[in-house]
Amino acid sequence: MPRPIKILEPTKPYNMLIKVSQFEKLTAIAEHMQKTSPEQVAVADIIRDAIDVYLSAIEEEDEN
Repeated sequence: MPRPIKILEPTKPYNMLIKVSQFEKLTAIAEHMQKTSPEQVAVADIIRDAIDVYLSAIEEEDEN
């Protein structure tokens, strides 16, 4: 079964290293979110959402 398409625009793969403790915390958050979400929640989803929040904050800061 192929992975579901979650990103509806062009993508680019990127490998990154994070601390084991960070990954474990993100895994726990994803598991908690999964219990109330109709869709699968992965660590990658949380990281992408965090990047979106960060980029929005930077863009807002640049406007001021």
